[in-house]
Amino acid sequence: MKKFVLLFVASSAAMTGFALAQSFVGPKVDIAAVQTTEHRLSPGAHINAVNVQGNYALILFWSGKTFSPDLDRFDAFKRSSGERWTRLYAGAKWGNHCTLLVQDGVSASVAHRLCTGWGDVGS
Repeated sequence: MKKFVLLFVASSAAMTGFALAQSFVGPKVDIAAVQTTEHRLSPGAHINAVNVQGNYALILFWSGKTFSPDLDRFDAFKRSSGERWTRLYAGAKWGNHCTLLVQDGVSASVAHRLCTGWGDVGS
C-alpha cells in the first residue's frame, strides 16, 4: 500500500508539473518580466501560471511552505512601459479575479482571454 501511495504522489506531481508547464502563455520576454516583477513584490510567491495578453497579465501563484489549492491566488498586472509592469491588484481568490480585471478598466474581451481556462471568465 505504501508503494502505491508513493507512486500515486509521484505521478500526480509529474502530471501537475507538466500541466503547469503548459500554462505560460504570451511572449517569453513579457512572461519573464511579469515573473520578475512578481518576485520583487512578493519574494515567497510560487508562480504556477502566467497569461499575457497585450498590455495585461494574470498570474496564478501560491505562497507558503506547502502547496494547497486553498492558497491559490491571482495577481493582475498592466504594462507601464516596455518591459515594466505594474500590479493592478494582488491576492484575488479563485472565482473573482476576472471580475476585478474588468473593474480595474480591462476590457471585457481582454479579461475573457486572460481568464479562459482559469475559472471565472467575468461577466
